[in-house]
Amino acid sequence: MLPLLLAFLGLIFPGSATLGVQAPSQRVPAGPPAVIQGRVTFMVATAHAAGKNPVRDMAVYLLKFEDSRPFTDLQRRCRSAMGAPKGLAFAAYAICSRSLDEATGLVPSLPWLSKAKTDRDGAYRFEDVPAGQRYRIIGVKLGEGMPVVVVGETPHLSAGQQFTLNLAEEDPWTGPL
Repeated sequence: MLPLLLAFLGLIFPGSATLGVQAPSQRVPAGPPAVIQGRVTFMVATAHAAGKNPVRDMAVYLLKFEDSRPFTDLQRRCRSAMGAPKGLAFAAYAICSRSLDEATGLVPSLPWLSKAKTDRDGAYRFEDVPAGQRYRIIGVKLGEGMPVVVVGETPHLSAGQQFTLNLAEEDPWTGPL
C-alpha cells in the first residue's frame, strides 16, 4: 500500500516523490553506527600451567549474516559427517578437513563488509557497522599445519551499540550455525 501511495505522490509532486518518507524496506537505521570488537586467542598448555595466547596477524572478516550462507553450508557438511556412525570416523575426518580447506579459500571471496587484521594482542575492531542487522565474524589464518578458522555471530545490533565478540581457536570452526 505504501509503495502505491508514494508512486501517486510522485505523480502529483514531481521531484520529491517520497516527501522525506522511505518505504520500510529502504529505511536506514537511525542513530550512530555500531562497533564490533574482540580478541582471537588459542590455548597453550604446558606441564605447569595452561593459558591463552593471542592469534596475531589473522584476517578477520565482517559479513552480513545472509551473505555467509556458503560458509554455513561447509559447516553443515562437516557437522553432518561428524554425526555419521562411528565406523566412518576416517571419512568424517576427510570431509571436515576438506571443508576446512575450502573455507580458507571461500571466506575471502564472500561479499564481506569489512576486513581487519588482529594486532599483537589478538585484538580486532570494526567501526561504522550499520545497526539493525546480525553479522557473522570469520577469522582465517593459513600457517604451518592445519589452517585456523574461527567464527562467531552477533545479535541484531542497536544503533551505537559496542559489541564484544571474543573468538578462540579451540572452539570448533563448525559452530555456531
